[in-house]
Amino acid sequence: MSTEADQNTLDVSVVIAAYKAEAFLQTAVHSALAQEGVTLEVIIVDDASPNSLAPVAEQAAGGDPRVKFIRLPENRGPSAARNAALDVARGRYIAVLDADDTMAANRLQTMIAAAEGLNSEIIVDNVISYSEQNEPVSDQALIDVSSIDLPFEVQLSTYIDPRDTNTVGRLMGYLKPILKRDFLIENDIRYDEALRNSEDYYLVAELLIAGAKMNFIDLVGYRYTIRSGSISHRICERLAEKVLEKEISFQKDHQHVLVGELETVSQLRLDVLERQYALAVFTQGIIRRKPLMLVEGVLWKLRHAPYVLASTASIIWNKLRRRNDAPPAR
Repeated sequence: MSTEADQNTLDVSVVIAAYKAEAFLQTAVHSALAQEGVTLEVIIVDDASPNSLAPVAEQAAGGDPRVKFIRLPENRGPSAARNAALDVARGRYIAVLDADDTMAANRLQTMIAAAEGLNSEIIVDNVISYSEQNEPVSDQALIDVSSIDLPFEVQLSTYIDPRDTNTVGRLMGYLKPILKRDFLIENDIRYDEALRNSEDYYLVAELLIAGAKMNFIDLVGYRYTIRSGSISHRICERLAEKVLEKEISFQKDHQHVLVGELETVSQLRLDVLERQYALAVFTQGIIRRKPLMLVEGVLWKLRHAPYVLASTASIIWNKLRRRNDAPPAR
């Protein structure tokens, strides 16, 4: 690993797609600039926030020339923002960092060393939850690795398997990889700009289809910030529909590869996404008081109706329980 950047190549480009991230961006940038033992650049792409993030980015950089800022002329979503960063990135590796998240100071150095030692194009580490005050919520990482020998090579079949019994595969889409930039370029793989969620999942899936080697290493270096109102925790039928459409096209495009066990787990994933879409339609029907959406959510595919009704009842019950457990207003 190089210790000093030349004029053209850096160890890593940290890509931060940001939208209305004034309250968090500075902390994310500082955690990227604090990375030890690597040469890097931090590319912030403002996805046309109502108020430009340029002043926040400038303050976060504090005059550090490693920070680059791009502002898109219109809001196009995180996939387009990341693609804009890829267009100008100079790092041998790409590291994705959400604008409200942070990294341990040794994260990128450890991951790049692992990528080079294992000859991998994709490296992922474990994720741990932090509060908005940048404090750990618990000491439990996202994926329980107690029964896994690390580093663990992630096969395509494991990656796309949505079953709870395959904890590693089920949660892989939530991890933030580092990616070998040359492999992205050689295979002309970019983020799907039709997606505003699950974009990381499908980028990595395309890389695996193209023959990339992926390893999950023994490191808890990514710090996910739990935010109230985060888009990741909302049920939105439009987002669910886009992901469902993507999965259908992904399976069609790669049907020559998705055979045998891969075909089985792909069908399981499609079923999960259909259930999530039906649930999103039904719950939004309740929220918006639109009876036709309720009917559609239940009748769209009848085999998913028990899941939709049971999940909705569980959501309502949990909300009522939290309301009853809340202390009385003063």
